[in-house]
Amino acid sequence: MSRRNVKKQGRQTAVAVSRFRMKKKSRADKEKDRYDRHIAYIADEDSFTSKLLVESLKRYMEKLKQSSSLS
Repeated sequence: MSRRNVKKQGRQTAVAVSRFRMKKKSRADKEKDRYDRHIAYIADEDSFTSKLLVESLKRYMEKLKQSSSLS
């Protein structure tokens, strides 16, 4: 008989904990995460062009925020 099939004797010490449920992310949060991941990926590569890309992406996001706050 394999070890796996043998039932353990004695009391169970661990207490069952209710499972933690994650709140569903909104579409805006998903977009933000995607943007952040993209920047982190580019920032990992240490080259001049990647720095330019990061700066331009940041500027673009700032413009988007400003335009959304105006409307």
